[in-house]
Amino acid sequence: MYLLKLLQHQGMPSDKLKVVVYSVIVSRIVSAELMGKVDAMFRRLKKIFGYKSDNLNVSDLVENADEDLFHKMRRPQHCLHHLLPSCPCGG
Repeated sequence: MYLLKLLQHQGMPSDKLKVVVYSVIVSRIVSAELMGKVDAMFRRLKKIFGYKSDNLNVSDLVENADEDLFHKMRRPQHCLHHLLPSCPCGG
């Protein structure tokens, strides 16, 4: 809710806020349903194949992908850049 209020306060149009809401809802449903299964697969990979990463899990992968996408979107050349609200600080 904080994110949505912040985006709305910064002037994001309603149709774009709707996309964010649906994305958040879908990501919550999918992650709640599949996270345990994927984490179990990572544990099996480590046990069976000697996969070396000690803390590989879905949460870390999603967080890293999210941060990576956000940093890429901040570049004016990115196709999703126009969806970001303009920052009042000029950044």
